[in-house]
Amino acid sequence: MNKPWRSLSSFLFLILVWTGVPELQAQSGIFDRAGIIPDRGSYSSLPEESVDLFSGNLTLAYRDIFLPGKNGLNIEVWRVYNSKILQDKLSSQQNPTVQAYPKSMIGIGWTMHMGIVHNAYSSTPVIEFPDGRRETAFPPKSAYGWTQLNYCRITRDFLKYYCAPGNDPRLYFPNGVVWTFGNIASLPLANGSSETVYMVTHIEDPQGNYIDIEYDPVDNLRSIKRITDSMDREVRFISTAHGSDPRTLAEIRIRNHDDTHDVVHSYSVGSFLNGFYRLESYTPPELPSTTFEYNDGQSNNFELTRMTSSYGGVLEYSYENHNFFLNTTQLDSKVVSQKRITFNPGEDTQVWNYTYPTYQGVSSGTATVQGPEFSTEITSYAYNSQNAWRMGLETARAVGDGSSSSSCSWTYHEVSDTTWSSFGVSMGKARGPLASSSTTSLTGDATLRQDFLYLRDAVKKFGLPTKVSVFVNGSPIAKSHKELTYFWEGHSSYLGKFMLSFVDNMKDKSGSGALLREATSSYYEETGKWGAIKQVQKLKAPSVYYTWGYDHDNPNPHYVTTTIDGPGSGGISTVSSDYGLEREASAPTYLKYRRQISKYSYVRFERNQFGGSKGYDYDDLGRLTSLTLRNEWDDDCDPPQTPPAPFLTIGYTWRPE
Repeated sequence: MNKPWRSLSSFLFLILVWTGVPELQAQSGIFDRAGIIPDRGSYSSLPEESVDLFSGNLTLAYRDIFLPGKNGLNIEVWRVYNSKILQDKLSSQQNPTVQAYPKSMIGIGWTMHMGIVHNAYSSTPVIEFPDGRRETAFPPKSAYGWTQLNYCRITRDFLKYYCAPGNDPRLYFPNGVVWTFGNIASLPLANGSSETVYMVTHIEDPQGNYIDIEYDPVDNLRSIKRITDSMDREVRFISTAHGSDPRTLAEIRIRNHDDTHDVVHSYSVGSFLNGFYRLESYTPPELPSTTFEYNDGQSNNFELTRMTSSYGGVLEYSYENHNFFLNTTQLDSKVVSQKRITFNPGEDTQVWNYTYPTYQGVSSGTATVQGPEFSTEITSYAYNSQNAWRMGLETARAVGDGSSSSSCSWTYHEVSDTTWSSFGVSMGKARGPLASSSTTSLTGDATLRQDFLYLRDAVKKFGLPTKVSVFVNGSPIAKSHKELTYFWEGHSSYLGKFMLSFVDNMKDKSGSGALLREATSSYYEETGKWGAIKQVQKLKAPSVYYTWGYDHDNPNPHYVTTTIDGPGSGGISTVSSDYGLEREASAPTYLKYRRQISKYSYVRFERNQFGGSKGYDYDDLGRLTSLTLRNEWDDDCDPPQTPPAPFLTIGYTWRPE
């Protein structure tokens, strides 16, 4: 699937994340941006890795903690590394500026937080996401018509920010999730000064499920102490003191699969000679430590150079200074230039080399990755005074062996009348990029082009497409069309809650416009059920529809049962979940299966429709250690029957032992 459609799909059903390049706190906002910027051309040969081939930034993202949540509101703690530690430097500037926090609780270049806002009550606050990506929020155009418009802001990825005096700042996502920034802290900067920021304290979805983040008063509220959720689960952070300096992370603790003891993730954070923190090792449960090595810190060289994993594999990176051009302004920027992987001791090292264009005097530039098996080229837009908004967006991609290629074009929506600049170069008014067309070609497959249309201004201003047309093998005549209407267009309550990504009506049509399929969805508009599906109708014949009705029962904060009344007299089906995992499913005439879910979201026991059962045990890393099989028995009577002896037990061992 090509990148623009992948981004649009994730918006329609989850959260849209578009890229932007506004002027950022402690960043030029061009070649020194940190974090994963989805619509820039990125390259990865590892699940945790993303190399931004426009800027040369390396991002490594590790999810150390994951607890499934009700309605998908999961507790996730990410440990993220970005190599853009230094700000872009003018050629006339002698020394670069360190833009990364030098005393992050897990070391310079690494971040572990749930969301931060800089300059919270200004006209252009800057929101920092957990991966280190920063987005400026601008005063919105009057067309948005929001209540208390003067206190509202909008980002170039179409998120809404609210910052009225006397209220904690809030960030609204189009799936109805709201972040509240309620913690104020002062973070030290590399130049010896400090910056006051607001940190996320509360995350809530439209159904009232929530996550709370508590900060450590012993550390002057600079680091996380505890994360809890509406299901009464807890993640605890243990830190180490360093006098008046910020504390460093020592452990994260959660409960194990049967809630009998703590599972411990350990961190060792040391220092460079100048006192900047550095992460030296991470020890996951049940495994040896992963260790990290860096440049020596001299002459502002703090980048990660080597990582040795728990399994003995070695990952190494090299960097170099590279000249980029913003219009005619020359900028010196540190880029990742080579990656080396030794998967097992004694094996040959695999090498990837990265080269970048300068973007001087051209409309676009192409970066190249030469890997051990094939090369990849990604082309990105350079600066153009008439289209400054699209700088950095991917426009083409090709694999060197000719097996695949893609291209994309872009349009925009102007979200604000506010202009911005970088290094004195005008970037124009704030505009949100929108995918216009995407073409993908794979060897042995048809060439597919998708055009994205934004035919209703009231919808376009939120970055939402209203029509997607598909063309095959270069034909000027569309093969098919998809037409979209959103629930908020006819229900002002959803617009008021910024619940924009819920699709009301979806029509699939042939290229000539004949209706092929149609689905209409409605959603609840009541406390505890906002965003929950209420009814689905699918076209059977002209003016005739199949109808499914949905009801949702929430007897306690961690349990929900959905009842589905299908078309005709087929009967009732149910699906229930507990602690974020599916617990039970039944068809109209029988129970498919029933599971026992522990508080920290492990499947402990499972019984199928025939009465056979399985029992599961896990180690502290969450790996299965034993599987117990039993014959039929009745566990649903009062008093319950004693389970029969297992007829088979399977044990599992894992490397390294």
